[in-house]
Amino acid sequence: MLGSKGTLAALAIALLGIAAAYFLFHRQRVVFLGDSIYAPLEAKQLGSNAVNMAVIADPTGRILKRIADIPEDATDIFLEGGLNDLVYGRYDLALSNYAAIFKALPPAAKIHFAGVLPVDEQRLPAIYAVYVSNQKLAAFNAQIRPLCERHPGCRWMPPPFESMPSSDGIHPDAAGRAILLRWMADELAR
Repeated sequence: MLGSKGTLAALAIALLGIAAAYFLFHRQRVVFLGDSIYAPLEAKQLGSNAVNMAVIADPTGRILKRIADIPEDATDIFLEGGLNDLVYGRYDLALSNYAAIFKALPPAAKIHFAGVLPVDEQRLPAIYAVYVSNQKLAAFNAQIRPLCERHPGCRWMPPPFESMPSSDGIHPDAAGRAILLRWMADELAR
């Protein structure tokens, strides 16, 4: 005999959970949208239908233009960016572009919004330090977070670290990329 009815029920529930996870992994259409922070991430680690649309050095204006290219069947969009505007002091431009980005995002997709992730201030090139510090980034994020909170299906994702694991102060190194992908996978599992 295979066991009690309770054991069989528990096994059936476990199998349904595995089947649901498999279905989500292969059916979710995950999109990364951003700049050089997300660009090096391997989207396929979050699902066979995942696509990385992040582009190195893109400011928020170009991120806005790429929204038209998001696949129609996107279920989840991981959105970040703005540092390429902020390093040149274009805070107002980035803020207005984010307002337009949130108006243009597909309404059916879940938005997982990171804003501008912290940098490693010790390794940050001196030329950027004029406009960029983690304190200034936190203040900017406080301005753009309400845009997410007003958008249906958007969830603010607090940064997974206080300082970007990085060799240049800005871009994630291998450890940083692993942390970001684990952070994203945890977010999808919520």
